[in-house]
Amino acid sequence: MFVLSMPNAITTEDDGRIKNLTPIAKLSLYKVKARGLELRDCQSVDKPGFEKYFEAADFYYIVMVDRYASFLRRHHLMDQLMKEDAQGLR
Repeated sequence: MFVLSMPNAITTEDDGRIKNLTPIAKLSLYKVKARGLELRDCQSVDKPGFEKYFEAADFYYIVMVDRYASFLRRHHLMDQLMKEDAQGLR
């Protein structure tokens, strides 16, 4: 199990038996992506706060990656991804 925590938020990658009920898990992927992009935009206008925005944006990026991996597992596409990647299809 992979767990990353930030204040009041956890993303969990598991085998599907544990239901993630955190507020972040309830957000649509569209909203997760929008939050990450907004935080990236903030980096450029708040240079002193750059590190905080960078870390928060990375958190949302990890949430998106977790969603992608969950989709691949649910649809039994992980083996196909690994096979094609080994063939250099990227």
